[in-house]
Amino acid sequence: KSDKVFQGEQLDVYAMLAAANGDVIVGTSPNGRVFRVGRDGKAAEIFRPDEKFIWDLAEDRDGNLLCATGNTGAVYSIGKGGTAETLLSAEDSHIISLHVTGDNAVLAGSGDRGILYEIKNRKVRVLFDAPLEEIKGIASDGDGNVYFAAVKNVPAPQAGKEFEIGTAFPRGPAADAEAVREKSILYRLRPDGVVETLWSSTEELVYAVHYDGQAVVIGTGNSGRVYRVERSGAFAQVCEVESAQVFRIVGAGAPGKGYFLVCNNTAAVLRVEAGVNPSGTYFSEVFDARIQSRFGRLSWNAANAGAGAVSFSVRLGNSDVPDRSWTDWSAPFTDPENSSVNAGGYRFLQVKIVLSSTAAAAPPLLSGYRIHYLTDNLKPEIGALRVQKPSERKPVADTTPPRKYLHVSWEAS
Repeated sequence: KSDKVFQGEQLDVYAMLAAANGDVIVGTSPNGRVFRVGRDGKAAEIFRPDEKFIWDLAEDRDGNLLCATGNTGAVYSIGKGGTAETLLSAEDSHIISLHVTGDNAVLAGSGDRGILYEIKNRKVRVLFDAPLEEIKGIASDGDGNVYFAAVKNVPAPQAGKEFEIGTAFPRGPAADAEAVREKSILYRLRPDGVVETLWSSTEELVYAVHYDGQAVVIGTGNSGRVYRVERSGAFAQVCEVESAQVFRIVGAGAPGKGYFLVCNNTAAVLRVEAGVNPSGTYFSEVFDARIQSRFGRLSWNAANAGAGAVSFSVRLGNSDVPDRSWTDWSAPFTDPENSSVNAGGYRFLQVKIVLSSTAAAAPPLLSGYRIHYLTDNLKPEIGALRVQKPSERKPVADTTPPRKYLHVSWEAS
């Protein structure tokens, strides 16, 4: 069941915060306003900066509200009495992400130059200047590590045509030529100040960063995937949602209780539980043998695969998209050494793999599989035939008169 708790006069809400006292803090745009919605459902405006966008909200350990804004790239602190002060006035047009660490330091990420700022005891310093333009999400653990994502610039939503959003430091052709290939990079800033890359992608954009108590969870687009990344850099895909983007990840209470996903295109709120499912299913991409073939032996390599923990099924057809003309899924194969598909007359094949485990601490790990096949024997096709006349006569010993030669070549498949 859902209830509407706030509706403002402006077009957009880009930032929202559940405060420690249970109030909901809402930032509206394109003429930045901050509202407090109490438990009684009544909304009151608490901050009206001279800003166009309210990009993010946070709350420090003292109960002060923090507000990240654009177009001037500032961070404000709003005290319990409603008094506001400027914590950061950056040379960036936008500050788009905020995070408060365990020692009450405020971390702020910019949306123009990809800079991670630290505000501590009213002093500002730069922690990292990323090669990509936006610091999209920030999280920290209890050991002093900070995790943050840098992504290529995604155009900021504009509310109208009466003004333009500019950047303080536009990138010229030289900067573009040196641009990195990655669309997004997940970093770890260690307590000693060293920054290392944990994860990167040339295809996906990171929209959200969350620490679940043991590892970093990131939400991406535009395939709607959620990954869990260890400190070592090892990572696993947790899920792929039906929405295109996972915009925000919020913990579901205490660490280890799972988390919520706020998604877009289409809009959805999903919950990911912390437990491990007893089984999971993987569907391969459709394999194209190019011509009708006979499929035979199936084998695979897996660890912790006792008692049928890994099983394979296949289906086959002659259209590139599985439809009713395809075969049904085969009975499961469970022998990694002596399984055979034993089916001919098909060009396309798809694999379904089921992994199951009764012990969450030792799930099966599939490292690879092979399916042997033999294409039907076809007559060769002549693709090209060339006859080249000689430019001069080439004499052959003991012949009168000298013979003429033609050079013949062909291509066949």
